[in-house]
Amino acid sequence: MNATLLKILILFLIFLLAAAGCSSKSEEQVNNGKTEQKSISKIDEISPGTIRVKATVKKIYTDRLSKNENSPCSKVPCNARIIVEKILGRGHSFNEVIHVGDSVDVNFAFTTVKTTKELFPNINKEYPGVSVGDKIITNLSGGTLFLKDEAVYSITDYELTGN
Repeated sequence: MNATLLKILILFLIFLLAAAGCSSKSEEQVNNGKTEQKSISKIDEISPGTIRVKATVKKIYTDRLSKNENSPCSKVPCNARIIVEKILGRGHSFNEVIHVGDSVDVNFAFTTVKTTKELFPNINKEYPGVSVGDKIITNLSGGTLFLKDEAVYSITDYELTGN
């Protein structure tokens, strides 16, 4: 019984590693010798386990700061609620059910405010920050794997849209 469970666990880990490495297009492009990250809306491939949406920021939770003093999320808000306006695509193995009009709690990995060297000394990409009413295009990951008291979905990359 224990040997079978161990084999299943090893196969599951191999599957996760293989899925994480599946991407045929680079998210970076070289321009005159400089490497630049492509805008999220310009990347055709959607990573496994994610869903790309256009959404509106409905609420920023200013009362949900992290208790970890080393986290930027202890200084500025990282959690928000968005309303899904349009589903732009799903990555392989995204098994969550999200529909247009759904209200979804999210965690912005790089906070809801403009990125700064004080908050993220080693970051290469700058994010403008979001406010209530802003429209964004983003890939959501996560879902039922996260704890109940944390945001359900994670946002590691986004861009503001004008409409």
